[in-house]
Amino acid sequence: MIVDQGLAVGSHTTEVHQMRVSEIKSIAEFDQLKANWDHVYSADPHAHLFLSWLWLRGWFEIAPYQWSVLALRPDDASEYVAFMPLITRGPKLLGFRPIQLIAMGGQPLASYTGFACLPEYEEEALAALADHIKRQPGWDRFEMEEVMDPRLDLFLDCFPGEDYDIQRSHGMPTLYIPLPDDWNTYLQTFMGSKGRRNMRRSLRQVEEHNGYQMTFTQEDSLERDIEILLTFWQWRWGFKPIAQWRRDTIRFFFENRRLWLATLWDSERPVAALAALTDEVKKTFYPYIVGHDPAYAKLSPGKLMLGYSIQDAIKNQFQVYDFLTGVDEYKFSFGPKRRNTTNIIISRKRPKSVAANGVTDIVERTRNEMIKILGNVKRAGIVKRLWFWYQANIKSYYSG
Repeated sequence: MIVDQGLAVGSHTTEVHQMRVSEIKSIAEFDQLKANWDHVYSADPHAHLFLSWLWLRGWFEIAPYQWSVLALRPDDASEYVAFMPLITRGPKLLGFRPIQLIAMGGQPLASYTGFACLPEYEEEALAALADHIKRQPGWDRFEMEEVMDPRLDLFLDCFPGEDYDIQRSHGMPTLYIPLPDDWNTYLQTFMGSKGRRNMRRSLRQVEEHNGYQMTFTQEDSLERDIEILLTFWQWRWGFKPIAQWRRDTIRFFFENRRLWLATLWDSERPVAALAALTDEVKKTFYPYIVGHDPAYAKLSPGKLMLGYSIQDAIKNQFQVYDFLTGVDEYKFSFGPKRRNTTNIIISRKRPKSVAANGVTDIVERTRNEMIKILGNVKRAGIVKRLWFWYQANIKSYYSG
């Protein structure tokens, strides 16, 4: 169902702007937006992969939440000029949600969130989005996680302090490389002398074979390669229920020709694998998951796969190599730049919402403590040892 609302916005300026806000709530309606969405996405210098039509289309298929997209246009005869994906979540009690939470669409798989907008409509569109959200009666708390958009303050300025409490905190740091035109320039500009030597030596081992070979995923090897990759990934991090969502995302991007998945082999044995999502519009290469067999640690196969993928990204004229969120130490050897996302919590100050948000804060603190406890268990090695034992009894991944 699409619901149109004519909203008079722009009270923060002397001029009142008219925008129409539509709520898209079905896959069929979202499919109809593709051409319009692609146009806005291409024109928006701040939009990223996780706001692309392709990413959201795949995510909506598997999202465990009720989702919607706010779409804005100046009038009924015009195309949409801005989009904002949202989800509704919160604990249920006897079929009801005593605490109404809204959040940014794409979570928890998206590394970044935000909104897509034509540059010439930024101010009035963001004001219209904020005004529409404020008019919705049910929600108590709006959680904006991992927002990467310099226009965020334009949106937040529309929530007055007398009615809303806004908490701001740093999100996850993220690293990226502005790619040069050729591989040798990258090595000389971004990597230190020791890193260059090690990278050249590792790549030479593969190029000269020495028992190693690199393969790229084809339709008949997709399922095998995905299982190898996710097995390696979970060897490092322990079992993750989110792995099934990752698997679905990788399949979806392969079907849409936006997947780079390479596997390094030692004869018939897989050594390492890396899956990347590619954005041809923004010319950005996103290493999504990387993993390796710990028995080959001396080869530094994870770094080798990243170096190989950077080399291939440059060869294919990508302009940005985006490591996504997280500042793992090994990434710094590739000479990346750093930036931060932002986390925002907007809470209503009405009595019901204050009480609901108080309960939510207690639940969040309890959840964070449980995560710490589980993290300590993982570091103690118990979960990993169980996972290793399980994988040791599964030979099909290695049978090819």
